[in-house]
Amino acid sequence: GIRITFYSDFSTIDGLDDHAEYELAPHSGIKKQTGLICRYRGEYEVGIRTIVVTDFLRLFSISYKNKEPLRVRVRPDIVQLSGLKSVTENLRSAKDIMADMTEPDVLVREYTTDDDRRMIHWRATAATGKIMVRNRIGQQRAGVAVIMDPKRLDSDPQNYIPIENKILEEAIAVVLYYCSRNVRVGFVSGGIATDVDNMTMFESFYEQMCSFDFDSGENLAGFWQNALQCASISDKKDVYYLTSSWDEGAALFVKELVRQGRTVAVFVTGDDTSAYPHSPSDNIFMIGADDDLREVLG
Repeated sequence: GIRITFYSDFSTIDGLDDHAEYELAPHSGIKKQTGLICRYRGEYEVGIRTIVVTDFLRLFSISYKNKEPLRVRVRPDIVQLSGLKSVTENLRSAKDIMADMTEPDVLVREYTTDDDRRMIHWRATAATGKIMVRNRIGQQRAGVAVIMDPKRLDSDPQNYIPIENKILEEAIAVVLYYCSRNVRVGFVSGGIATDVDNMTMFESFYEQMCSFDFDSGENLAGFWQNALQCASISDKKDVYYLTSSWDEGAALFVKELVRQGRTVAVFVTGDDTSAYPHSPSDNIFMIGADDDLREVLG
């Protein structure tokens, strides 16, 4: 009798069952074509851990450890969302983006139905016989910010790998969703502070996420303070905060973002989300480590 066991629940071998025992006659064997399925991003050992052989009379068993385990580094999944539960529920329209420009310019152009009628330039309208409006200049405040909590909360890979995997998937999915719609995204986490506003920049961002390491020694108070002062965040009105630890400190951080006039959506990732303090934004989404983002965020 021969039975195999796998390394953890992070991966499985398609075509083999670690609960099944195969009975073989002497000098015989079974050949199986299998596939390796990795469930989570991260670096870990996969495949067969041990082989347990039981004698014909079932008097004893011998366990053989795999002396050459396969260690892999799995890249995070790219989830493309058709919709997104966001701080504004819908992408801000071109009219909203124009309204964020800070100062009217003397240059004029012909009126369109999306324009604010308060911007009509009456002298130019009288001179041309057509309704003309002022252009706006100044700093554009369009765009969203993604702030990802970089702290590792557990020392056991069985606990932290699934949660960290899901947080990275969320960050990638949100950035891709807006970037593919030509909306600039500011991202801050750990030592990363960057703006992503096209697909070429997204590819670079994705590579950063592939090599991102959460840190159990991260000082969150310092991280929150730096995020509030970060240039990639300062000009963004709408903010996503991704975390696995929703406590009073995180709630105060979000409260400060709201006080600054921002609208905040909080994604809390974990399996125990039963007791969290009230958020000032009332915009919290609980996400399980094995949830399908297309279902919970779409």
